[in-house]
Amino acid sequence: MRSHLGLLLMATLAACASHPQRWAGTALVNPELISREMSPELVDRNDPLEALAVPPPGSLRPCCAFGSGLRVSLGGVTVPGVEIVNTIGVNDLGLHKYDNGPLALEASRPGAPVINDEKNGLVYTCRGGFIDTAPIRDWADMTLFLSTRVAPLLETGGTIDLRDEGATRRVIIKPVKGKLIEEYGRERVAVPIAQWAAFQFSVWHEIVTWYGWSTTGIFSEQASSFSPEDLYSNIFGIKLSGVLIYGHAVGSEVLYNESMNVVLPKLLLRLGAVPGPVAAQAAEAVDGVWWNSKLELPETDLVTRRNFSTGPKVEPWLVTQSELPSALSPGVTSLCGSHPRAVPLRVPLNAAGLPINKRATVEFVVNDTVAKEMLPKTGSRTVTQADFPKLIDGIRKAAQERFGPKYDKP
Repeated sequence: MRSHLGLLLMATLAACASHPQRWAGTALVNPELISREMSPELVDRNDPLEALAVPPPGSLRPCCAFGSGLRVSLGGVTVPGVEIVNTIGVNDLGLHKYDNGPLALEASRPGAPVINDEKNGLVYTCRGGFIDTAPIRDWADMTLFLSTRVAPLLETGGTIDLRDEGATRRVIIKPVKGKLIEEYGRERVAVPIAQWAAFQFSVWHEIVTWYGWSTTGIFSEQASSFSPEDLYSNIFGIKLSGVLIYGHAVGSEVLYNESMNVVLPKLLLRLGAVPGPVAAQAAEAVDGVWWNSKLELPETDLVTRRNFSTGPKVEPWLVTQSELPSALSPGVTSLCGSHPRAVPLRVPLNAAGLPINKRATVEFVVNDTVAKEMLPKTGSRTVTQADFPKLIDGIRKAAQERFGPKYDKP
């Protein structure tokens, strides 16, 4: 997903500039998680997904624009004293909160804290490149929600509506035969469909922000559309949510949050996450190739290379793949080596033995403002995942004209 530049600016950039979370001795683990760990014999490993009542995600986390040490301008004037570092390490991660809002205000949840300690930023990993933890969390939350809604619709089919994002958004589920559900198990049918749909929605976000939609309607988010870390971060969160669901670590919203706190840093470390200062070095190494530090947020040409890895295999970009010799900075190579091997992630394509696109469709009815830019020559305002290649092709052509022939290469 993106940077959500408008929200980032309106929140005074606090979400990406707060102090690191101190974990040792201060992170209180929820009693429910302790109980499950100490009394595994009491845990119901067959809690149905459809029994988990989580609301549809209504927030987008406002972090992080690609780069490090970013400056901000408002009305063409540089904001003095504001510099967004963005790059963090695993030890800087705060506590996950389902559907965390731009300012972490949580008045809508009974018994929830008013202010949440979630911390997000760009983590650099040796084998997954830059990973933005905000879209990881956003799309993990969305995948959990969709899984709980797809599961009870498998026999009958139905429609799941989401909040508007430059268009009305919905996923249409077609009925699955009962014998297939019995053969594969409800979870193993519902989760791949939910993951596939979540990834399509994440691709839509990249498309629609290029064509002018923004979270606030004030600041353009085109600088973040298809930026180098976006789609890999999205699928990372989507796959992570599946890991938790299959591991029966989502029996309640509280347990899901606690499970995210445990598994997210572990998986980032498995990909070779480096400390925050080294991540900043990695960002600086590709300054002038992937991004331009001479520009300020929210200038749309800040990010000069765009990653269109839309699956089914989503490839990360590593700084060691960059064309600049400076990409091989001492801090990165000492931890990652000169030629680390990237780890691609795959979007699920099949569920219960059939292609998911035969079992589900994501549908968007584009609003008037976006349609003027996106669909000027068509009469229909309805878009599905089948239209994505043509829309992305238009973005590719425009990006090549603006950024040159290497616009889509590390």
